[in-house]
Amino acid sequence: MHAIHYIDRADGKEKKEAVSGEASIRLVYGSSALSRAVGPLLLFFGKRIWFSRLYGWFQNHKSSARRARKFINDFQVDASEFVKSPEAFTSFNDFFIRELKPECRPIAPGEETAIIPADGRYRFMSKMELETPFTVKGRAFCLATFLQSETLARRYANGAAVFARLCPTDCHRFYFPVSATTSGPRLIEGPLYSVNPIAIRKHPWIFQENRRYLSLLTSPQFGSVAMVEVGATMVGTVIETCKPDMLYPKGAEKGYFSIGGSAIVLLFEPGSLELADDLVELSRKGLEVRCLIGQPLGRVPEKSAPRTHTNSHRDR
Repeated sequence: MHAIHYIDRADGKEKKEAVSGEASIRLVYGSSALSRAVGPLLLFFGKRIWFSRLYGWFQNHKSSARRARKFINDFQVDASEFVKSPEAFTSFNDFFIRELKPECRPIAPGEETAIIPADGRYRFMSKMELETPFTVKGRAFCLATFLQSETLARRYANGAAVFARLCPTDCHRFYFPVSATTSGPRLIEGPLYSVNPIAIRKHPWIFQENRRYLSLLTSPQFGSVAMVEVGATMVGTVIETCKPDMLYPKGAEKGYFSIGGSAIVLLFEPGSLELADDLVELSRKGLEVRCLIGQPLGRVPEKSAPRTHTNSHRDR
């Protein structure tokens, strides 16, 4: 199976990703005789919520703290960015949901500039159609299925779309991409498949099947923005640290994922976001782009009319 490559936004260079648990992922989603024999059984258990919760219990135990320090060394995670020192983590999950020093992730200024909401590997689309084969194998990604709403699908059809994949090495806290109020997240039930590209090559419909949490952000500058946190194998829990109906500035923490890989999807209304030029150019190479919290995502188009979209949320 092919290695995973991405483009680093910082220097524009193509790099090979070091994959945590790569052997297990390839065993479950590979095409070898062994994978065909045991992969379906492992997948049957791996996608179950109770299995991820059991795994999470072990990763919350104090004995897993040693694994966190080994993981930091093995994958060369930059500990100088952590609020806590590696020795202070009480478990592997404590490391996984770590906070970063604010100065390490500066927020791009300007209310008309949207920002990257989480560290991760990204794909960008300037125009998301109702059904778009955005992954390999031609399986269509259906907005109505993903959002479980025909009305919302029509609202965001032909607008910009952002797909973020968070690796185990990434900080798993996520932030508001624009200044906005938020609805309480709506849980859309589903299994917990891996969101690693190795898995997506075999099951490209994963994003619209996995367990996910849908929030609608209401922004004075960008109108209505759908933000969806997608769970994955070993990460069935999403913690929302924000409160509904309150106005949050962009860059404020929205929540975090507990244990494992995970993903975030942003959907913008047509004409409300113009993606940053470098992201459009890098995306043309056909690979994911590694971006960091606070970097510019795009801005309100210069000739865009003022946003007048409202909903039932009241600023407090």
